[in-house]
Amino acid sequence: MTDRPRLTDESVLSRWIGIEITRMNEGIVRDRQPLSVLLSNDTPAATTRKGDPHYFNKKVITMPGGKIPREMHAQLRLPILFFASPGVADSFLCTDETASAPDPE
Repeated sequence: MTDRPRLTDESVLSRWIGIEITRMNEGIVRDRQPLSVLLSNDTPAATTRKGDPHYFNKKVITMPGGKIPREMHAQLRLPILFFASPGVADSFLCTDETASAPDPE
């Protein structure tokens, strides 16, 4: 008879943490949409890694849409990911390489 692994074993904890990280990442948008596409839709949305829709608030995306030159609307892809360090208050940076990409068409 084999013994069950103890809850405190590293392999059990690693598997559990992996499952939880996967669950947290299910809500991340998989297919980022250009701002121009989102503004043209009645209900702006993108698909998450889980396959569910992530809806954008039309009022929120209209605000930067009015301040950004129209020719950049096709390049700016939402959502944009920012990095914030808990060690540096009131500071963040954009490390998102796909936040602004040329229109493939």
